[in-house]
Amino acid sequence: MTKQANTPPATKRLPQQAPYLTLASAVEQEIPAIKGSRFIGFAAPVSSDEQALAFVEQIKSRYADARHWCWAYQLRQQQRTRFNDDGEPSGSAGKPILAPIVGRELLDCMVVVVRYFGGVKLGVGGLVRAYSQACNAVLDSATIIEITPKVTLTLRYSYADTAQVAAALASLHLVEENPVYADCVESTLQVVPDALQATITQLTNYTAGKADIRVQEA
Repeated sequence: MTKQANTPPATKRLPQQAPYLTLASAVEQEIPAIKGSRFIGFAAPVSSDEQALAFVEQIKSRYADARHWCWAYQLRQQQRTRFNDDGEPSGSAGKPILAPIVGRELLDCMVVVVRYFGGVKLGVGGLVRAYSQACNAVLDSATIIEITPKVTLTLRYSYADTAQVAAALASLHLVEENPVYADCVESTLQVVPDALQATITQLTNYTAGKADIRVQEA
């Protein structure tokens, strides 16, 4: 077995591999009432549409007596944003919630703002300010973390090279995942992009080029 010749170098980082900012955990924050209306913000890390919509349903169930549950989120893997005014005038809620998420460059991040109507209409301008304020307040209370996504390598080698692979991985402080033992050993490795080329080089050197090392597609 030989190393795949077209394995990309570690310096050629894909957008999905770049470090990004997100939330450490879910948080909530209520701002002072505006003309009797309550605005409660909820922010959470989400990584898919399914997770995002499930979070909305969770908040709606918890605050079932509210008037509106407006939301917005931005996903990293899908590279897209979504928002919902949930019955408020068009452009008065979802976009003002989304703007701080995008402005702070937060990915895999969602904010839901619950509104209890206080009996006085705020107008479109007032709603824009209120939803923006609620979103900024809950994000201000959140812990922001930077994550560096890992690259998945598929490793295939003969049983005769087990000791050499083990030694290489020990020197790299890496652990094989999901090993499969058939006519050869096949497993995966999770590697930060900056260590990708060094990992490939080390495994290649220790096995005299006999290990098959492939970068999985994102």
